[in-house]
Parts: sequence; C-alpha cells; structure tokens
Amino acid sequence: MPPHTDLADLSLFLSAASAGSLSQVAWLNGMTPSAMSKRIRALEAAMGHRLFIRNGRGVALTEAGRALLLPARDLLEDASRLRSLVEVSGASPQGTVRLGMQASVSWHLIQLLWRRAREEAPGIRLQVHEASTRQLLEELLQGRIDVAVLSEWGPERLDSAVLVQEAPLLLVGPAGDPLSAGSSLPFRQLAGLPLILSPMPNGSRVWLETAARDASLNLNVVIEGHSMHLILKMVQARWGYTVAHRHAIQDELGDGQLSACPIVEPALVQKFYVACANGRPPTAATQRVAQWITSWRHASVDEAPGQGPMFRSTS
Repeated sequence: MPPHTDLADLSLFLSAASAGSLSQVAWLNGMTPSAMSKRIRALEAAMGHRLFIRNGRGVALTEAGRALLLPARDLLEDASRLRSLVEVSGASPQGTVRLGMQASVSWHLIQLLWRRAREEAPGIRLQVHEASTRQLLEELLQGRIDVAVLSEWGPERLDSAVLVQEAPLLLVGPAGDPLSAGSSLPFRQLAGLPLILSPMPNGSRVWLETAARDASLNLNVVIEGHSMHLILKMVQARWGYTVAHRHAIQDELGDGQLSACPIVEPALVQKFYVACANGRPPTAATQRVAQWITSWRHASVDEAPGQGPMFRSTS
C-alpha cells in the first residue's frame, strides 16, 4: 500500500465494490455523493490507478480495483485486530465476530451466545451466518468468517477444530405417527420409508448414506431441501419423514407438532466441532466466543420423558 493511505477510504472502497454504487455507500455512511466521490478519487490518486468504471447503473471495478480487493480486506482485518492483540489481561474483549453455524444448531446455540455476550462481554457484536457444512468450511478456509460450528466435513484440515457435541440422530415424523412416536427404530427400516433430507454433502446426509451403503440398503429420498424449516413443514404435512438431532426439532417437539425416536442398530451420532479461521491469530473476541461454544451445555433440553440425555458435551 502507498504511504498515508487512509484506512477509512479503503473501507469505503470495499463497501462500494460490494454494493456497486457510490451513492448508496455515501447514504449509508451519512455522506453526500460528491464527498464520497472525492474520497474515492483521492484513493485512486494514491494508488495511481482508476479503481472504478462509472456507468448508468453505478460503478464496476477496473482490473486495478479487483487487484486491490484482497489486500485491502486483509489490511483492514489486520488493523481491526491490533486492539485485541495488545489488549490487557482481564479486559473485556470487544469487536465484531463473524460466526458461522449450521441451521440445525443455530437457534439453540445463538441463545446461549447472546446471553453470555450480554452478561460477560457486551462489547462483542455477533454477526451470524447460517450455512451448510461445506459452505462453512470454505468460508473458514478463505477467512470470510472468524469461527464456525460445523459437523464433520471431510479431508480438509482445520487447525483449531475442537469436538464440542455428539448428537444422536432421530427419526422425525408428524405428531402421533406410530413409527416416529415409538421407542426406537432399527436403521434397516429407514430403507422402506419416504425420506425428506438435505442434499449431499450435508453432514447428517453423509452419515445416513454411509451407514446405508455399509448395510447394503438404498434410502428412498422423495424430496431434498436446503431449508430445515421447510423440511420440518413438509414432515408436519405428512409428506414423509426426516432424520435430525434433537436441537433441530426441539421447538416443534415441545409444541406437539412432531414426534421423534432414536435410530438404533446402529445408532448414528453426528459430531459437531468449533473451529477458527486458518492462517491468522483469532482476536480476543473470537477466542471468547469459541470458549463459550466449547462450554456448550443443554441440560434443560437434552432429556425427554423416560430417556437419558440426548446430547453429550465433550468439553
């Protein structure tokens, strides 16, 4: 970067590159369009290249602008970490933590994190992103999120991954269904049921397909869905069954909208990990959020009448 480059101007540059509009970024930052244009021109002068092409719809990046994107983002992220890196011991961490979670655990986990942040570190701001296992993995490896909770992902290496939960998978059906309301269901009986599942390579779907292959069974998947909310609605409508762990269906079980029983012979257990982004030291705020996740406990929701704990913490 040229000397005396204003970090605030780099932030405006990244915002404009994302939005494709100088006027929109100006409005969001309480600036006039002319003031915004002046700041971008000053940055272009410092760089010695035009960064944007103006057109009728807004702005588009030039080749020089595209080349600046990643270094600018890295520089701003490094700058935001300076405060955390020199933070005195015992001080309450501050800053934004970009947190990725799978949909099946997001609601129950975010309730814990929200409470801990308010009570222990109100300076932490959570920016939550819900995605599939593979998407979370890619975003961690590319540094687009700071920390994530994800199930087993494949051969890629996550340096900081720590196992935090083991979640038995359940057969989920509509309320009162004779199969899902039973005490348990042998895995081999899944082969004859109409199933509504997430598409590959979703974590629980990988487990199911692997177990089916090992048992020489073919699963009858009648419809796939990326949205857990939509899958549960389809189950309630009696279109078929799904397989999930208790956190994903806790509210619906409590409201009497669904029923569920353990899958046995074999019992399938989905493992969840917490991991920070590779390649850079986590901020104090990110470390604190990761610590909260590793202490994940659900004593109030882990048990159903007549059953032992459905989730086991490994910390």
